Amino acid sequence: EDETESHILHYYVHDAKAKRMKRNRSRKSNKNRIQQENQQSNHNTVLHKPYRPHHADFTLLYFCDFNCVNSRRFTFILAEFLKNLNSQINKVVSDEGKNDGNNDIDKSSICQLVCVPNDHIRYCSGTDVEYASIMSHLQSETEFWHLGFDHNNRLAIITLLCVTRVPTLIVIENRTGKVVSYKGMESVEWNSGGDSLDVIEKWRKGNMRDLQCCIS
Repeated sequence: EDETESHILHYYVHDAKAKRMKRNRSRKSNKNRIQQENQQSNHNTVLHKPYRPHHADFTLLYFCDFNCVNSRRFTFILAEFLKNLNSQINKVVSDEGKNDGNNDIDKSSICQLVCVPNDHIRYCSGTDVEYASIMSHLQSETEFWHLGFDHNNRLAIITLLCVTRVPTLIVIENRTGKVVSYKGMESVEWNSGGDSLDVIEKWRKGNMRDLQCCIS
């Protein structure tokens, strides 16, 4: 095994043609078809694009599991949230470019997504359909980084952030390195279908209602 696998983040470039998950109620009855779809999916990894926190305001750490139905369910919501956010950013960039002629605004300056699955991507088989689908579905809507199962710091990160369940979305402010919210999943779900920038604004302000809901 390549030693670099244990300390790098794999970059997944946004690919609108990547396979999307299906909202199937009966997974068993559709098992063969889903297996075939995932065998045909193609993940475009770019190992040489480093993750740089200072290039964005927030890092979203998405802890998931390919055998977890809830992870699959939330992936739809997270992907839609990021898709809408990117669309809104592009609109702002376009409008500001028209007004002042500045087209050098960084379109990825708000959120960077890091997916931290609970399984090894290279061990995915035809029966592990949820995991492969989660990765390709995210890729179909946005770019992201993947922290592998064998990454040297994976368990340290999980322990430091006290992650005890999946799915979990933790929001970190890159400027300070502090956790803004341990309940990013709830924030994104509550905003489902709404304005993604509203959620970002609450994270920037350290919205206390969002922070208080982290305490159980």
